[in-house]
Amino acid sequence: MISKLVKFPEITNLQNGWYIISKNSFQDGIIDNINDLIWLNNPPLNGLQQVLSGYRFPGIGTEISKKIIESPNFTFSLLSKSSRVISESLNLSAQISRAISTGWTIKTNEIILEIGIII
Repeated sequence: MISKLVKFPEITNLQNGWYIISKNSFQDGIIDNINDLIWLNNPPLNGLQQVLSGYRFPGIGTEISKKIIESPNFTFSLLSKSSRVISESLNLSAQISRAISTGWTIKTNEIILEIGIII
């Protein structure tokens, strides 16, 4: 999951909310075709919670994954940070933070796909 500022030079009628787009659909941060966007309205937090509580992130489970996504400090970009930053930002143990950091780093693309499927 990439969080970037993108430009829409010819697109002006977007609804507020979250969107998914293929990385191949924009060049240099510019998206030209509105048909390449998939509107979600809300962030895919349910999908993320299910993935975090699954086999890719040992030791996390449902309670901790819920705590993560409900934290006021949570952002998707935080998942790609070091375990120390995750631990300090979300008030998680070093072991849980390592599981998140390692799991996210090793299989980012597969995880993002799973989150998208669970939406």
